Formats: sequence, structure tokens, C-alpha cells
Amino acid sequence: MRAMVTGADGHVGRLLVRYLASQGDEVTPVGRDVDLTSTHEYGWNVAGVIDVIYHLAARMTEPADYATRMLPLLFELKPRRIIVVGSSKQYGPMPAGRPTPEAWSPKSLTEYGLGKARAEAQAFDLGRDRGVEVVAARPFDHWAPWVPHRFAVSNWIRQAVMGAKTLRVGN
Repeated sequence: MRAMVTGADGHVGRLLVRYLASQGDEVTPVGRDVDLTSTHEYGWNVAGVIDVIYHLAARMTEPADYATRMLPLLFELKPRRIIVVGSSKQYGPMPAGRPTPEAWSPKSLTEYGLGKARAEAQAFDLGRDRGVEVVAARPFDHWAPWVPHRFAVSNWIRQAVMGAKTLRVGN
């Protein structure tokens, strides 16, 4: 399998690149140092030979539509499938006490969540127009050793390691 991973130097991207390579996939990592939105110099030699693109890229400290500016360029690479990795931040406030159905309309309160929701919608539109399969995932918290403690799971692990008898949660 020939894969490209955007956000390859982010929290999840680093792990995904390692995993795909361990499974024998040929991986083209695209990290912060490569800006596909401003150049056509990188990656065009792989047009038509990438099987799947894992689109994880988003910048939490910059305008959240970074991911949407990149998507049309990714579709130019003519992959068979694009997996758009969003975030639970897309949901915004959810009804308490019951599961959230996939049909729940995103009502994000953050630029990051709004940007991820726009990227997902744009990917489905581009996929329909260009005949590319699009898959969306909205993972909730994830963890890696380098994830800052401001994220829930990382914070809970830190508390447990430090001997907390009760974990502090919430905003």
C-alpha cells in the first residue's frame, strides 16, 4: 500500500507513520515543514500512485481552515481513498446521558473544531465530484508520550502516575 500522511509530525501522525511503515506500507510523510497550500513542488511526482491519503493536518494555533486549503491539492494527487481524520471537537456541546449519533450536526464552539468540520464536509464534496472514496473519522481523546498535559487522557495518566487517589476531570 502506498500511503501519504498529512500532519505526519503531529501527535497522531507520528504514530500512524510508524505503524504504516511497520506493516510494510510505503509512506510519504507530510509535516509542518511542507506547505502543500503554497507550492506545487512537493508530491506531484506521486500523483496517481498514492493509494490512500490520511489527512490529519490541522493547526491548532492558526486559522483552522488550513486543512480545507490543503484538500483540493490532495485530491489532485488522485488517490483511491482519502481518510479525513477530524476530532471530537467537531461536536461541540452534546446532550448529556445518551450516546451521540453520527447524524448529530456539528456545533463546535472552537475554531479547531469548526475547521475540522469544514474539512470533512469539503472532502465529501470533492470526493463525490472526483470519484474518490472518502472516509471520515472523529476520534475522541488519544494519547502518546509527547502529548501535552492540557489534553484529557495525558492529564489523567500524569495524575495517576503521580499517585492521585481521585482523578480531576473537566474544564
